[in-house]
Amino acid sequence: MIYPDGKKGFPANTGIRICCGYSASSRNPKHSYRFLFRKQYGDGKLRYPLFGKAGVDEFDKIDLRTAQNHSWAFENSKRNTFLRDIFCRDLQGISGHHHTKSNYYHAYMNGMYWGLFMTQERAEARFGASYFGGDAADFDVIKAMGWMKPTEVTDGTVDLFRELFEKTFDWSGSNADYFALLGRKPDGSPDPDGKVLVDPDNLIDYMLGIFYTGSNDEAAAWGGRSTNNFFSWLITTNRSGFNFSGTTRSTRWMSAGRIVRPRPPMLSFVGWNGSTGKRSTNAFQKTKSIDFCLRTTFTATYSTMVP
Repeated sequence: MIYPDGKKGFPANTGIRICCGYSASSRNPKHSYRFLFRKQYGDGKLRYPLFGKAGVDEFDKIDLRTAQNHSWAFENSKRNTFLRDIFCRDLQGISGHHHTKSNYYHAYMNGMYWGLFMTQERAEARFGASYFGGDAADFDVIKAMGWMKPTEVTDGTVDLFRELFEKTFDWSGSNADYFALLGRKPDGSPDPDGKVLVDPDNLIDYMLGIFYTGSNDEAAAWGGRSTNNFFSWLITTNRSGFNFSGTTRSTRWMSAGRIVRPRPPMLSFVGWNGSTGKRSTNAFQKTKSIDFCLRTTFTATYSTMVP
C-alpha cells in the first residue's frame, strides 16, 4: 500500500485469489481479488487501520473489488459509476447499523496499471467478532452464493435461520407472530424461553435501502426469481436476532443521470413515517412491515434454501 501524499502504508506477504461472482468470469478481463492473510503465505494478519477510526485495525481477509456487470471492461456499460456499491453500504452505516466498509484505490499489478478498485470487508464470523466482540465461533452467518445458486452457511449452523425462514411462511399477520420473532410473548412481554430471530429495525432499514436505490440484484433479485448479494449474521450468545447486510448492488439508479426516488406509500408500508421522518413504533405497523420485508427477502430464497 503506497500513498501519494507520503502517508505511511505497508507491505504484506499474502495469498490472493480471484473472487466475487460475476467479475470472476473468464470473459471479464478485469477481476476482483481477495487477499488472505495467513501464516502459510507470510503475514498471519493484516494489522493496519484501513478505514481509520471508523473500522478495526486487524484483518484476516479483505476484498479488492472492481465494477462487474456494469463495467466498461466487461460490457462497455454506460452505467459504470463506481459509486453505487459504496454508497449503499455507507447508507446502511448512517442508518445506524454495522456495515462493510470500503475505500477507493488505484491498483498496479506487475508494474501495469489496472485502474480503480475498492476495498470491502467480508461480513463473516471474523467480521462479527471484530465489531461485536466474542469469538468467531459464536456467530451463525448465512450468505447468498450467487445468481440461481443455493443459500450457504459460511459459519455456524443454519438452524435458527431456517426457523426464521419457516416462521415467515407460517405467518398469520398477527402481532403475536411479530412478537414471537423477537422472543416475546403474544402480549409483547419478554419470554425467557423465546428465541430472538430477527432485528426488525435492521431488516426494515436494509429493505428501505434496496427500495430507495432501486436495487434489483440483492435479497429478492430480478423480480424475485433468485436471491443474491446478501449476508445475514446472528450472535448465538445474545438475543440480537439476524442482521442483514448487502455486499454489492446492481441498480438502475445513479446511472445515465437517472435517480429513482422512493415512493412514499412504499416507505410508509415498511415502517417509516414520511411526515415526521421517524420510524413507526406502532406494533401493528411493524408487524406489517416485518411481514412484508421477510416475505420479500425469503420468497426468492425458498427454492434455493440450504438443506
